Amino acid sequence: MDLYPLYNSLRIAGISAVIVFFIGIAAAYYIAKAPRVIKGILDVLFTLPLVLPPTVVGYLLLLALSPKRDIGAYFFENFGIRLTMQWWSAIFAVTVVVFPLMYRTARGAFERFDEELADAGRTLGLSNTYIFWPGDHRRSGAEFREGFRRIRRDVYDSGLYPRQNSDRFHSRLSAVEDRQR
Repeated sequence: MDLYPLYNSLRIAGISAVIVFFIGIAAAYYIAKAPRVIKGILDVLFTLPLVLPPTVVGYLLLLALSPKRDIGAYFFENFGIRLTMQWWSAIFAVTVVVFPLMYRTARGAFERFDEELADAGRTLGLSNTYIFWPGDHRRSGAEFREGFRRIRRDVYDSGLYPRQNSDRFHSRLSAVEDRQR
């Protein structure tokens, strides 16, 4: 039994979850405190992957990170790293698709945060960390799973899943059909 697909999925999911968690909270914190005009513009940019189909987001990522484009060429020339068609490319895709979910949840939590309650907690001796963490951070796992499901579904639908697994499935299926005859 080949466990590499499971290992690869868990590796990509774990790394992406950590990146999305911290970047989503940081972006939500600073945008919640930003002026209204800047907040509106950045909110549109950050939540755009929710509106676009995942295949369009993937295509735009391929365009942006390709070695023939500015970002991809910079990394390829200076560091010798290709940003596309590698296992870590999936980290970029998952992060971009899942980021809006974490960002919107964290931003909502920051905007609803009552500073007077935090001050009351501080008078009771609570630390800032304790006051911050009981919030909406528990949803980050569910948001990550949903984004990962969307990407996995599109990979299967697009036919990018390795052909050998498909052939193995069809050979088992035909073997079962032969036994039934």
